[in-house]
Amino acid sequence: MRFLFIGNFIPPYEEENLHNHTLLHQLQQEGHDCTVINIDELSPGKKSSLSKDSAIIFARNYFDFIMKVIRYGFKSDVVHFLTKGYTRPGLMKLGTSVLLAKIMFKKIIVTLHPEMFSILGQLRSKMGGRQLLYIVSSLADRVICGDAHTYDIASSHYNDKTKFTVIPPFFLVPEETEISNKYFINLEGKKKIIVLSGVKYPSLVFDVLNKLLNEYFDPETGIVISISEQKVKQIQHVLVEAHGRFVDNIVFVWPYDARMISLAYARADVVVRTLSCDCRPLFNDFSLTLKKPVQSSNGIYFRESFILIKEGDSADTIAYMINKLLKEKSERPPLDEEDYYGKIKEIYSGKD
Repeated sequence: MRFLFIGNFIPPYEEENLHNHTLLHQLQQEGHDCTVINIDELSPGKKSSLSKDSAIIFARNYFDFIMKVIRYGFKSDVVHFLTKGYTRPGLMKLGTSVLLAKIMFKKIIVTLHPEMFSILGQLRSKMGGRQLLYIVSSLADRVICGDAHTYDIASSHYNDKTKFTVIPPFFLVPEETEISNKYFINLEGKKKIIVLSGVKYPSLVFDVLNKLLNEYFDPETGIVISISEQKVKQIQHVLVEAHGRFVDNIVFVWPYDARMISLAYARADVVVRTLSCDCRPLFNDFSLTLKKPVQSSNGIYFRESFILIKEGDSADTIAYMINKLLKEKSERPPLDEEDYYGKIKEIYSGKD
């Protein structure tokens, strides 16, 4: 089959684009013809440094995006749009892609990754936003929702609930190597692992990290930090200087390294991350998301998550909550044998 994917496929990496890459690479390995239009509008110079995958192309602007959807959509059997679906430019591209694919008589799949859609999806205006979501639901063959809450909100815009299904975002975990084992050696023997992704300074995630290290840190907890800005060395130096006694518990991961991010997520008990959409971090100063990765026989998936919105000085409260989560005396759940990739392939083939 021939696929056109539209979504976020470039770093910095998190569960959204790791999931998207998993679909892309698995289908490519099975011999399918795949093309990707990345939804962020990047300059030619910037795009070359972010992705070396020849299947991923970029649009310079909205008009160029339309032309590329038409060009590559005609050559495809399935058009699959993957999004968090809550910014206006993202919704416009979603609506445009679905409409064009319908005109071209293509199979249309939409994936709504869980995040702010579950909040803002129900707040869209009655004079545009909700109608657009209704049209998308009407024209799409299937809508995949990343969690039950997203399903509840998305399906409320359309009466035919059979079009909607819940499949959590997932990705395959690469094999451990001697190099990766040495890289994560500071995590060996730790009872709990926390991953802080998309850390910027200043940001709410950075404030929470400081509170954890200052007031709630347990020597038996390992911390993986992914710094999402250019001044990586400077922020590393600040953290080491301020919390040097915990340096043996901390591992820094480059956010553009999909392999190391995947391995870090596979070890994590809790993931704390800045919200993001369309390849950009959003609301650094007053919001974050907490997720609990679950291991399956096929990889990692994210069944549960929630978003925290800052009101006043809440970093201490959030750090306390994370500490309580880490101190829960619970064993890792047994491996989930659900084949989520197989479910998506069934949707592609119409056998679901």
